[in-house]
Amino acid sequence: MIENIKKDVELQQYGVYKIYLYSKDKPITINRFLENDKNGLLYIGAAERTKIKNRLINFLRTKDLDFKQNSHSAGYKVKTQHKIQNLIDKNTLMYKVIISKEAKKEEKILLNNYTNLYGEVPTLNG
Repeated sequence: MIENIKKDVELQQYGVYKIYLYSKDKPITINRFLENDKNGLLYIGAAERTKIKNRLINFLRTKDLDFKQNSHSAGYKVKTQHKIQNLIDKNTLMYKVIISKEAKKEEKILLNNYTNLYGEVPTLNG
């Protein structure tokens, strides 16, 4: 996956990225407080001081037990919570991006919208 991220031209920009959990080309439903998230959204992040590519690679390396890197909070959460690690290892991570020069502002809006709908932030946020 890291090689695909490095080649993706769109990821050479700043913006917001969302990480989803999929199984066999379908999102995995995640139980949330108010309503089930049928989109499988695990994380919403911003890349405002570094490129989206770098943040996604940091996430993947941080979650990997073989790397000592701990520079991404969501990746660290995966690494240290074995049930989450096992679930992710058995399925597929997908990402979507929104190109934006105001990534932090966009991230905040998306997190607020998600919280209003589901009663809490995505699993790997916060």
